[in-house]
Amino acid sequence: MATSLNGVYTTGSGMLCVWNPDAFAGVADYDSWERELCEDKDILRHIIDGAFVPVGIHRGLDGAFGVHLRVGNSEEVAKLTEREAMYVLGHSEPYLFKTSGQLCLGGLEQVEGHPGSQVGQVTVPEGEYAVWVYLLAWDDEPGMKDSLGRPKPEALPDFVVLVNPKPNGIQFRQQVRALDPPSKKPSITP
Repeated sequence: MATSLNGVYTTGSGMLCVWNPDAFAGVADYDSWERELCEDKDILRHIIDGAFVPVGIHRGLDGAFGVHLRVGNSEEVAKLTEREAMYVLGHSEPYLFKTSGQLCLGGLEQVEGHPGSQVGQVTVPEGEYAVWVYLLAWDDEPGMKDSLGRPKPEALPDFVVLVNPKPNGIQFRQQVRALDPPSKKPSITP
C-alpha cells in the first residue's frame, strides 16, 4: 500500500523540497543551515548525493502550495490519478533519493535533521528511490475556484510528487530547478 502526504506547504525561501533528515543531522540552527543550503551549489551537492529533491519551477517563488506526495513500493507503484494527469503542466525527470527510513517535505528554510511539526514526514523503507515532480494546473479544472478565485477544498494540488523504488538503468536529473517553467504561470495556493 502506498504512503502519502497531502497538504499545503509554505516557503519563504523560494523552494519546497523533499529531504532525508539523516543527511542534515548537523543542521540545527541558522548558521548550520546557511553552511549547508544557502547557495545553489550547496543544494546541488545534496541533490547529487541523493539527499535532497527540489519541488518547484524555480528558486525564488515564495508562498503556500498544495502538494500531494505518494510513495510506492515494488507491489504498488505511485502514479498520477487520471484526474491529475488531465491537468499536468509539466514534470521533472527523475531525481535520485536515498533514505535511511524517513522522508520530509517542507520549505527550504525548514530543512534540518530534526524538523518541526510544520514539516510533512513519512516513514519509508530504507533504500534508493526515484522521485518525479509534477506541476498541475488545478485552476484549469472547471468549478474548482471559490468566488474569490481560491482553490476549493476538493481542488487538485499545485504539485504531485511521486516516490518509487529506484529502477535499474535510469538517469537522474541533477538541477536545482525541478522542472522548466510552463508556458502558463502557476497559481499559488493562498
